Amino acid sequence: MINNDIYGYVHAIYGNGKGKTTSGIGLVHRALGYGLKVGIVQFMKGEKSNEIPELKQNSSVIYYSPGEFDWAFIEKGLTDKQRNHSLSCLNFVLNIPCDVNLLFCDEMLNVPLFGNGNPAFNYKDIINMVKNKRKNLEFVMTGLKCPNEVLDVVDYAQEIKMIKHVFEKGIIARPGIEI
Repeated sequence: MINNDIYGYVHAIYGNGKGKTTSGIGLVHRALGYGLKVGIVQFMKGEKSNEIPELKQNSSVIYYSPGEFDWAFIEKGLTDKQRNHSLSCLNFVLNIPCDVNLLFCDEMLNVPLFGNGNPAFNYKDIINMVKNKRKNLEFVMTGLKCPNEVLDVVDYAQEIKMIKHVFEKGIIARPGIEI
């Protein structure tokens, strides 16, 4: 029997370095190893993310992404499809089943950064969600930035900083390593 009273902390894994999603997936695997039920939501990715197919086969995983995320022209403003993708993910998070112990929200912290001043949702929305989440739901989110007002409401903050990367040498993303 799982003691739900020990869960409920909030994690932010952010920065410009490689490994944010990998770190979150590591927590997912650890939780599954202890018999916890896990939710995974991919805000700005889709099912082509190679860490997902194996996890989706596990009956203790609830996975959600409304399809592939289209990055085209995102810096100029969100298309209806991009906005709906992010809002659909947010709706899933707000209605996560009560038996989920850990919820991993991949790229959630990125949504407020895009949309040319009119994002699908903002950091205040994330803060309100964190403050109003179920008490015993362990909550993990990733992204490029985590502003101070969000840092104020999290329990764990990990900044992943790029020092050196093979992309600087023109090497493209390799299957099984970067993708």
